[in-house]
Amino acid sequence: MLQLNREHGLAFVWVTHDHEVAHQATRLIEMRDGLIERDSALASEQPSGVPKPAGNGGTL
Repeated sequence: MLQLNREHGLAFVWVTHDHEVAHQATRLIEMRDGLIERDSALASEQPSGVPKPAGNGGTL
């Protein structure tokens, strides 16, 4: 999945409670009780065509 994301800009949604798995992504959206608590970029480089996080937990 990571290779497909880098090479083709495909997006994948992972749902996990494992922080090690989550931090392999370039973007992390943390939720609590169905609401977005935090939306952050984890890597300095993002593949071209991949949108940057909304920053304020806006609607996805």
